[in-house]
Amino acid sequence: MPTLLIYPGTRGASVALQDVLREAHEAMREQRARVIEARKKKRVPLDDDTDWQAVIDKREPLIEAITKRDTGKVEQKAMELLALVAGHELAPIDEYEPDPALDGIMVTMQVLADADRRMWSAETTAAWKRVEVAADPVAKQEALNTLDAIAAKVVASVVVEIGGTVDLEGKSVSDAMPALVLAGLLAPLYQAARYFLELPAPKAVRCGQPLPST
Repeated sequence: MPTLLIYPGTRGASVALQDVLREAHEAMREQRARVIEARKKKRVPLDDDTDWQAVIDKREPLIEAITKRDTGKVEQKAMELLALVAGHELAPIDEYEPDPALDGIMVTMQVLADADRRMWSAETTAAWKRVEVAADPVAKQEALNTLDAIAAKVVASVVVEIGGTVDLEGKSVSDAMPALVLAGLLAPLYQAARYFLELPAPKAVRCGQPLPST
């Protein structure tokens, strides 16, 4: 079978934003299930992040508080212990829950050059590092603003048309960005655009469409 060549600028069909997000969610859900199953088969722990020595160190203070029936201290030590393990174990991802606010919104996305995708990924990584090392709230917010700007740039480049929104018909996504941000649509649009960019080009142009019947 000959290789299908798809060039930057090739557009997919107009699809429901909700369907793209559902597809992205299900892909992540299936990948997580495969990882968990593979680890269980190999008897590999599902937690890579917990510092178990730190957990052990919290054990004695908690036991002491329980022995003394010091309710306040028990609660404090239990919360400290919980903070050391919460969210660390790989767990199955729940089914997609549609956001009613996104119903009726349609998007058309286009394939971009891989160099652009790599650059945006690098810029995002660098911005998150600045968030992590920020010395004060202003520096942290500046780094978060940079992340928002990168997200807006990605959305404006990948999403070429948006339908189903009041007063945005006919406007470019870039021109509509301030309104999209105020409407809370930047995050879901960015999630959809990132998923689109992660797919091989032949799959990307079919993103959000029903699978062909066999």
